[in-house]
Amino acid sequence: MAWRLSHNFLELKDLIFTSGPLKEQNKKIVGATQDIDFRLDRSGAELRSEAQMQIATLGMSPSYFITSPFLLVMRQRTSPRPFLVIWVENDELLRNFTQDSQSK
Repeated sequence: MAWRLSHNFLELKDLIFTSGPLKEQNKKIVGATQDIDFRLDRSGAELRSEAQMQIATLGMSPSYFITSPFLLVMRQRTSPRPFLVIWVENDELLRNFTQDSQSK
């Protein structure tokens, strides 16, 4: 057996956080999804799952206009070392952001 399930939690869309640290930041859920891969055969079982939640700030959100090469550095809050560092200088790798591009 090999299953691949994907679920979009529409019942969570547009809900505003009413408790926890995100309550004070006035955040709402834009989308929530979960993908599950499950395999079972003679050699054993394997399960992979990934969940994503997109949140938006109510009111004004910052916009970033990039007009020159830039350095992108990503790290976990709990780690001093980054897990991804990219120098972006080639505009062929970039595209204009539109609302339609979010769903792709």
